Amino acid sequence: FRRVWPRSLGGALSGKAVAAIVKDRARLAGLDGDFAGHSLRSGFVTEGARRGVALPALMAMTDHRSVA
Repeated sequence: FRRVWPRSLGGALSGKAVAAIVKDRARLAGLDGDFAGHSLRSGFVTEGARRGVALPALMAMTDHRSVA
């Protein structure tokens, strides 16, 4: 995962670190299920589509290269 702010200290988070954060926060929220970093990306795209955001814009924001 890349940094959100260019001036942030440290490097990007590893996929494992993001997965651990997401799993912990889901557990604290009382959510059951298999959550990981990809859950954030998938949920972002799904919610954007529900709100009418154009597919090319969503693909650009999430670095998707195909609709498959």
